[in-house]
Amino acid sequence: MTGHPNSSSARPEDPAEEFRAELPDFARRLREAFADRNEASLRSLAHRLVGSAGLLGLGQISGPAAALHARLNRVIPSASIKGDVGLAESVEELTLACERAAGAIAPRP
Repeated sequence: MTGHPNSSSARPEDPAEEFRAELPDFARRLREAFADRNEASLRSLAHRLVGSAGLLGLGQISGPAAALHARLNRVIPSASIKGDVGLAESVEELTLACERAAGAIAPRP
């Protein structure tokens, strides 16, 4: 079924724009998962961001997401997640990348 040419149902939404609209929520969920020491949630979010951003050609997100995912694939006991400075930096880098791509904050100089 096709809609009127001027209606929103006439064309599918742009997948990249839909993804960008979800990025602030991804950033929030990443911060929450890290604060809660929830390794499974961090791994799942990073995995989803690697795949989705990669498919859409958004290297500014897929790169940091892949780095976080790789770090999480190392053996990291959940109790030490909060104390892992490198992991904290990886989470923050990905969170900021999500916010920048969504237009929530200005890019770093």
